[in-house]
Amino acid sequence: MRQWQIREKLRARSRWEKITVALLLAVALYAVVGFFALPPLFKMLLTDRLAEALDRKVTIESIGVNPFVFSLNVHDLKVKQEPPPGTFVSLDELYINFQAVSLLKWAPVAKEVTLRGPHLEIIRTAPARFNFSDLLAGDETGKAIQQFSLNNIRITNGKILFRDLVEQEKQTITDLHLAIPFISNM
Repeated sequence: MRQWQIREKLRARSRWEKITVALLLAVALYAVVGFFALPPLFKMLLTDRLAEALDRKVTIESIGVNPFVFSLNVHDLKVKQEPPPGTFVSLDELYINFQAVSLLKWAPVAKEVTLRGPHLEIIRTAPARFNFSDLLAGDETGKAIQQFSLNNIRITNGKILFRDLVEQEKQTITDLHLAIPFISNM
């Protein structure tokens, strides 16, 4: 009877050890995939999808992902424009901290969004024509609107440049700092 109890304890112990090792390996795999595999994948997907949606060249210097806090860091995003050639929109850094509830709702829910160093260049190329006019002429196919909730939005060190090529005027807003509590359609 005593040997049976010892064997049962060893068997139970080894089962818990196996479960512990399996959990540690799962967490390690999750970390490796999240920190090392997802950033290049997200960079490629985000660059391609934005370029396709905006019909403009899009570049991203780097993307960082923290899978444990569900955060995304995009560094040096640029959206080019034609004509006139130049940069339409750029960001030094975009930080988004998603909530785990995003997975349950199948909708992006961010508890924090920070845009550092955004730069927007608006150019009036003709009467009632701007460098973004083509973006406003979207298709009205009646697609369902993706639900989202963006909270604690902060814009720091922003700049807006307005150039009027018709009137040959230029207006600039610099050192733009803005805090918005939330934007949501949920």
